[in-house]
Amino acid sequence: MVITLLICASCVPLYFVVHALLLSPLRRIPGPFWARFTRLWKLLQIYQGSFEKTNIALHKKYGPIVRIAPNEYSIDDPDAVKEIYGQGSQFTKSPWYIASANPDPNIVKDLFSERDSKTHASNRRKVASLYSMSNLVQMEPFVNDCTKLLVGKFAKFAEQGRSVDMGHWLQCYAFDVIGNITFGQRFGFYPMGVVAV
Repeated sequence: MVITLLICASCVPLYFVVHALLLSPLRRIPGPFWARFTRLWKLLQIYQGSFEKTNIALHKKYGPIVRIAPNEYSIDDPDAVKEIYGQGSQFTKSPWYIASANPDPNIVKDLFSERDSKTHASNRRKVASLYSMSNLVQMEPFVNDCTKLLVGKFAKFAEQGRSVDMGHWLQCYAFDVIGNITFGQRFGFYPMGVVAV
């Protein structure tokens, strides 16, 4: 009995190896050898803080589609974006998107985190007109107003020879643009460079 259990237990990893190398329909997608069998390879790259550089190097070596984990692929092809994420796509969003959703089940999921294609399409129809080109053109003066202020702020920093935390100032810019478009007035983060959290 014990020997049978040991044999069965040793066959499980063997099955995964054979499947990854010979039976998987995605076996021909290139990538690091260990990425076929375990996520540990990717986790090590992330832990070392070099995954984004490694990912670029992998695409240079293997091409536009690279295996980075057993069922995970990195795609570096702008034409694939519409096919994968476009309206009517046959691809379902991965569970990765759940992390950005509101955990309260009574609140409707946003378009980004909604994984069900029918629900996504229904919710998208409700707000699609807001993102039409004619509406976006109407918002342009509000964006330009904030952009002029941001460019002026950066010009002052340049005159003073100061270094700038771009992430911080672009966050201020985003809040003021949103306030200007939504409420007709900026929140006023530029003068102080302060973002209330």
